[in-house]
Amino acid sequence: MCVIFICQNNEFNKLIQTFYFDIMHFLKHIILMNAFEKVMDHLTLIEVVEEYTPVINRGNYYVAKCPFHREKSPSLSINNEKGVYYCFGCMASGNMFTFVQNIDNLSKKESLEKLAAKAGVSLDEPKQNDEMDLAFRTLDTVSNLFQKALEFYQKSDNYVSQYIKDRKLTSTTVSNFDLGYAPNSDFLINWFKKNNISLDIGVDIGVINLKDGRYKDKFVDRLVIPIQNESGRIVGFTARIFPNDTSGRPKYLNSPDSKYFNKSKILYGLNKSKNAISKSKEVILVEGNMDVIMAHQYNFENTIATQGTATTKEHIDRIKRLNSSLILAFDNDNAGRISEYKIAKMAYDQDIDTFKIIIDQKYKDIDEYLLNTNITKFNQIPYIEYAINSNNDLNSKDLPTQRNAISNILNLTNLANPITRAQTLNLINNITHLDIETLKQIQTDTVLIEKKVLPEANLDPIKVQFFQLLALSPDNLNLPIIYKILKDKLDYNTIEFQDFIAQPEIKWTIEGEKMKYAGLESIAKTAELNLIQNLNRLYSKNPSMRILLQQLKIN
Repeated sequence: MCVIFICQNNEFNKLIQTFYFDIMHFLKHIILMNAFEKVMDHLTLIEVVEEYTPVINRGNYYVAKCPFHREKSPSLSINNEKGVYYCFGCMASGNMFTFVQNIDNLSKKESLEKLAAKAGVSLDEPKQNDEMDLAFRTLDTVSNLFQKALEFYQKSDNYVSQYIKDRKLTSTTVSNFDLGYAPNSDFLINWFKKNNISLDIGVDIGVINLKDGRYKDKFVDRLVIPIQNESGRIVGFTARIFPNDTSGRPKYLNSPDSKYFNKSKILYGLNKSKNAISKSKEVILVEGNMDVIMAHQYNFENTIATQGTATTKEHIDRIKRLNSSLILAFDNDNAGRISEYKIAKMAYDQDIDTFKIIIDQKYKDIDEYLLNTNITKFNQIPYIEYAINSNNDLNSKDLPTQRNAISNILNLTNLANPITRAQTLNLINNITHLDIETLKQIQTDTVLIEKKVLPEANLDPIKVQFFQLLALSPDNLNLPIIYKILKDKLDYNTIEFQDFIAQPEIKWTIEGEKMKYAGLESIAKTAELNLIQNLNRLYSKNPSMRILLQQLKIN
């Protein structure tokens, strides 16, 4: 125990207080170190690495294809006994915590939390840990209740059992994906009450609704699909109405976002697909949960889906770390094609090889396609080829229409690797017969004109001035300091200045500003003065900002 003695000597008080805080920091560091050691006692580096890439035993050490860069032969060396790794290709190195930290883009604390969860090591306060444990156990139990209900209804002829038959869902598939049935509106509420479990826990995990003081089951008369995270833990549910339902209710209903369930990050089926993805080096991305389930039933076990939301950067980042090609198989309608275009663009930006499965137009989706054919291998082509071959406007006689079509295609790969960009230009050239230099100019215009300037820079005068100065005077020595002052306003708290300006969207913004002020570089000094005056007006009363403001120099 540390005690602070108060006396008349202020300097002594300061010394003692400093000593106290140093001791507390030291104790906190020791506790944190103990947590890391505790996790390492329960988990090996191999167990961590093999979740991301296959590991090969070479006697005294292990090797694997490095997940941090693309390679054909293993260059990642793993010493499991010492718990360290080193890549001879990209020189990545560290322990299990740095591995997860870098591959999943996590903080040190987040990597500790993730591996602690995998190792079954508790880091939380007892009360919080008990609450989380109760929530996950309740989710498991609710899923089991739904499964038991489906088993019961499948024993007789009714629309529930008929739906399972019509969809040709095998008993193995039903079991593997823990499919269930949510019966009447009081099914879960009655169970919670009977077992003396607070209904608020049901609200917390997203299976009971609370509105105007009244509790109601969220899922009623629906086929229920449990959603498992990458580790296989049930975090939520999605539920589908049956074909005979004419109530006008939504076809699908998902658990709400919560501390357990984040739709923007979850890739449904990834926990079951990792091995197949690792072997095939291909990820099939489909539109819905049932598409995933049917694809797995027909032995396309490398199939996953986003969970009731648009595909996000987090989804694409996770797919990239799988070190595999991306194959798109969305619904055969306009909405599906628009979604595929957006995903392909995000994938090409991340230098992910992207393909499209060609499904006969008489089938609305991959589910229906699999049900009605004996397909054992998909017909797939590079997505850029599909986008070009299916765009009839590329040879339009109307020049603005043709230019717009070309821009849309070029937009797909203008941040891809040079080879993919060159292939795109050649493919368009083969169809339009426009020379490569003309197409390159259209591509440049696409980057500068069609790529959006950050909306924040249009709305906030300070941000506008900052981007003006970036465009007019990119080597200005005050810019890194100004950036530190504006970090919060720019929403880039964790990124250093050089990384900030290296981002594609920031480059586009700066290029757009350069075009606006071409020939007016002489006003850079005035722009700098105006910006610094505004920063002083806004932040001069903030002590930490005042220190930064004092570092600004006007030459």
